[in-house]
Amino acid sequence: MKYQAEHQANMARYNAMVADNNALAAKQAAEFDADMIDDRRKRGAALAQVKYAKSGVVINQDTPLKIEEEIAMAGMQDRLARIYQGDTEAAAFKAGAAGHRAAASNYIQSGKNAVRVARLGQIESAVKYGKSLLA
Repeated sequence: MKYQAEHQANMARYNAMVADNNALAAKQAAEFDADMIDDRRKRGAALAQVKYAKSGVVINQDTPLKIEEEIAMAGMQDRLARIYQGDTEAAAFKAGAAGHRAAASNYIQSGKNAVRVARLGQIESAVKYGKSLLA
């Protein structure tokens, strides 16, 4: 039973490492996606400026300025939403990793308890056998 518990503890530790790696991957994926969102926003804003300039509109005043502000605000909101989503996913994976580590500790303790119970059983058997010899 002790070896079985150690094997289960090793599996739980491995699962914890996988969860830690998944947390890191979730954060990195969110940062990459956020960078892509920024790039799309910058391209959209640049294209809008080109179209304004081409049509003869004064770029940094009134409606064109408002539109650029709205594009920038929407881009930042999308970026922050994706970063938040990645942080939330990473936190969930970290919580899972902590659970796996706690399970590993429990398995080790269970293995130690199994050894103690087996020893107590042997002692009890020896005492019973000794009493039967004396009777």
